[in-house]
Amino acid sequence: MTTPEDTEPSKLCRKCLLVKAKTEFYPMRDRDSYVSFCKPCAKERANEYYLNSKNRRKSYFDKYKQSDKGKATAKKSSSAAYYRYPEKAIARSRLRYAVSKGIINKEPCMDCGVEKVEAHHYIGYEEKNWYDVYWLCRKHHRDIHKFSLESRVLI
Repeated sequence: MTTPEDTEPSKLCRKCLLVKAKTEFYPMRDRDSYVSFCKPCAKERANEYYLNSKNRRKSYFDKYKQSDKGKATAKKSSSAAYYRYPEKAIARSRLRYAVSKGIINKEPCMDCGVEKVEAHHYIGYEEKNWYDVYWLCRKHHRDIHKFSLESRVLI
């Protein structure tokens, strides 16, 4: 007696060299055939490609930031942000100065204890609140801003 596995068409994976059912392979676009790698091997290959391209992109952007064009773009962006939100820029500048002079000490992230932190002006950017900050890692700082944007109710 034949089982469905015996009658199901099979294919050889070019990476792991195992014969598997065609349902274990992704179909090719615009064709009636399948890709050469089984699904687990294809996922592993895609992850490797992503990590390698991520490193290539990072090195490209690091190189761009060092070029004259990259520096000009960063300066233009920075000055545009200053003119758009001068109170934020001044508060950040004063806080940086206070930290550099030792008036204020950076503390680990309030949530996870990571040492590399950013200041979150939780009250606002007025002069009386320049030094009232929470020290948060980048992830938790973004989470706070994301949460505050989601909690706003539009009327």
